[in-house]
Amino acid sequence: MYKSFFDENQWVHFGRENDFSDVNGTFWSWRRECLRQARIRFHGAVDPRILETLLGKFPDFERAHSESGLTTEEFDSLGATRRTLRQFIAGCMEMNALVRDIILPNPDTE
Repeated sequence: MYKSFFDENQWVHFGRENDFSDVNGTFWSWRRECLRQARIRFHGAVDPRILETLLGKFPDFERAHSESGLTTEEFDSLGATRRTLRQFIAGCMEMNALVRDIILPNPDTE
């Protein structure tokens, strides 16, 4: 699902058939720029002062940051892991609904 949503070629035909070409072009330009900025931001190490602050304030962060801090079972039950997974699943469900409504519109709301 991820691959099909983020592959420009997968969505090209919507621009031709449904006049979404401007939306598609804007979306892909925006996406490319976001990826470019993310690469710039995440290039290099985290400032040691920031890392010290996080390690001092959040015991779970300290455990997760250390190579031997968490077992696989502990990682799977960690609050941050579960929140991230729940958010990802919710986003997938929203994306599925969006794609469904484009491909197969609800006849009761047309």
